[in-house]
Amino acid sequence: MQAVATPDGGFALAFAARDVIGSPGHVFAQRFSATGLASGPVVTVTSRTGEQRQPRLAALADSSVVLAWLQAADAGSVYMRRINAMGAAVGAEVQVGSTSSTGAAYVALAGLPDNTLALGWISEASSSDSSGVLNWQLLGIDGVPQSNPGRAVIAAADGAPRGLSATARPPGAGFDLFVETLQGAPRGETQRLLNYGAGPD
Repeated sequence: MQAVATPDGGFALAFAARDVIGSPGHVFAQRFSATGLASGPVVTVTSRTGEQRQPRLAALADSSVVLAWLQAADAGSVYMRRINAMGAAVGAEVQVGSTSSTGAAYVALAGLPDNTLALGWISEASSSDSSGVLNWQLLGIDGVPQSNPGRAVIAAADGAPRGLSATARPPGAGFDLFVETLQGAPRGETQRLLNYGAGPD
């Protein structure tokens, strides 16, 4: 589950849940007012079937929110959809990131001051000396790319990825991605937080 504050004083929640025990998880969202009252129904974000995981939210200047998630049944691809200030889904869900989003294990999303989105995702390791590949791209609120994809190999020595988050920098300064990793054997792991900064270009 993730919550994000919106400029109108309210907030939005996104979560994955199962209708029946043992059935695939699906992604949902709901808007709330500044007083904590639901300002719309629970929204089923996608009509796609199969397991959906890791819903991630970003707030926009008009108080709408964008939700990104992993479509595990679609080879781990990343999708997104916008929810307006009234709590209604806008347009259809779109696949985002480059084709390297296939096989993604973790996803992160942040809204930037210029009303674009910073998307990050970790895809499968490309060699034996890496534990994954961190990818990122700037997107418009409709999912259209606003930059070329960037990538950085996560060295095996840095540990296995266990999480990913994104935060916006001040206007015009880009964003940061934080990769959480674990090193070592079970019960003796060392937790690390790796920072990858990306400029406005």
